[in-house]
Amino acid sequence: ARRGPRRAPAAAEATAPGASLDAARTEGVVEGRRLAMETIAADEAAALARIAAALEDAKASMKEARARDQADTLNAASLFLEEFCAGLAERREIDAALDLLRRLIAHSDDRRAARLVIARASRERLAPKIEAAIRDRRIDDFVTLESDPSLSRGELRLEWRGGEARRTRREITEAAAAMVRGLRASKEQK
Repeated sequence: ARRGPRRAPAAAEATAPGASLDAARTEGVVEGRRLAMETIAADEAAALARIAAALEDAKASMKEARARDQADTLNAASLFLEEFCAGLAERREIDAALDLLRRLIAHSDDRRAARLVIARASRERLAPKIEAAIRDRRIDDFVTLESDPSLSRGELRLEWRGGEARRTRREITEAAAAMVRGLRASKEQK
């Protein structure tokens, strides 16, 4: 009994190359995915490195910008305070002059000649009020009012033999700074 040719081994051989092809294809897909993942990971790592570098650059830029802004703010605040003090000094000129006269009266009993000197730029505005105050206090026989072009608005001095008292911009600025410190302290206590 002869049987026909064995086809089973041929069939086995025929299926083996197909299985190898499927296995190779699967292996290729897995390898392709692995390579794709590595490429994606490398691209993401490079992108993250660029982002980190950009953030560092931005951080340095922001630090420089903040320093510039702080300097600009301090300059603006300083200018504002200077102008504020000058304005305050001008508004308070008459009060400061009257205060110096009050001190003179309180500490002078000999009625020796004294000069109240104000800024030339303030004379037209202040002279009538100060001269009236000098007359009202009955010290016009020894106190005279003069002006000085070297004084800024708000600055004044009282001169007498052997001494003088001054109101300067520096004193005015320090007084304004003390007011600001007082305001800050009261806010911090709340």
